[in-house]
Amino acid sequence: MADVDRGSDDISIEELREQVVFMLGVIVVLLGGEFVYRWLTDPADSLSWIQIADAWIWNSLHTMLFGSGSVTVVESTYGLPTVLEFNHPSFEQRIWLEVTDECVGVHEVAFVSLLIAISPGVPRGLKVRGIIAMAVALQMINMARLLVLYPLAVTGCQADPGAYGCEDPMWRFHEFMLRFGFMLLIVVGWLVWFVVVDGAGHLRRHQRRIEKRGPVQRRLAMRESLPDWSKAALAVALLLAVGGVYTLAFDDEARQHKLEAQGCEDVISAACGRELHEWDDISGIALRQLLLSASLVGIATVRLEVEAVDADSATTEEE
Repeated sequence: MADVDRGSDDISIEELREQVVFMLGVIVVLLGGEFVYRWLTDPADSLSWIQIADAWIWNSLHTMLFGSGSVTVVESTYGLPTVLEFNHPSFEQRIWLEVTDECVGVHEVAFVSLLIAISPGVPRGLKVRGIIAMAVALQMINMARLLVLYPLAVTGCQADPGAYGCEDPMWRFHEFMLRFGFMLLIVVGWLVWFVVVDGAGHLRRHQRRIEKRGPVQRRLAMRESLPDWSKAALAVALLLAVGGVYTLAFDDEARQHKLEAQGCEDVISAACGRELHEWDDISGIALRQLLLSASLVGIATVRLEVEAVDADSATTEEE
């Protein structure tokens, strides 16, 4: 009798197959999201306005904590005020750190947002609140990470004043956080969120609803009325489209870069290499703005309908 009871709790081959397929689907979605993010941010300084804001906040907080003489904001290669120059009597020379698009925490926020969004069964409202909470937490942690870089460098150089590479503790911490630290925070943060919102319970109830509903048909349909979030998405899409079109068609500075890049075709020189690279970045950002705008329009105006294909009754809902 005990063997029968134990056997009834065993997972079936079909259930195992479904779980494997689900996990593979999660991996594919995460890898796809990573690819899309990398492509969107491939041009240099593609998140320039966030980089400038982060550099300003970092400089302001740093000045409050360590004094105005310990840091200076200078321009990057592309003329953006995103480079902080650390200064201390124990340094062999000043230390420069640039706020690039990988230093502003957007990559981490995008990854954890996708992880929360694809968590099955959890109500949309809980997902939205979870994404907001994780985004705020990651941004605060990222700013704290930036603020501790200076004292780490000072600690290392005070132990061996003026030595070459004495700021190594700062670089090792910086490298650890970018390679492993944030990924650990994302995984732990998602697990905590999943437990707090009773994700396992929501998943079980979701599976029961699916079993009760039976076979379904899915189709894309235009929204008859637009919810508030769709209107907000359309407004963002319009801004992105206007920005992309303006850059490609009306921006005098962008047009000048385009003409100089065209004049540099088949010319091998450092100056022409910079011009070609800069025009690639400018046009690349504009084209990505247009494609992202079109994607937002699709997301805002199209919905996925799920219709039960039961012989006795047919119900339609939106996923």
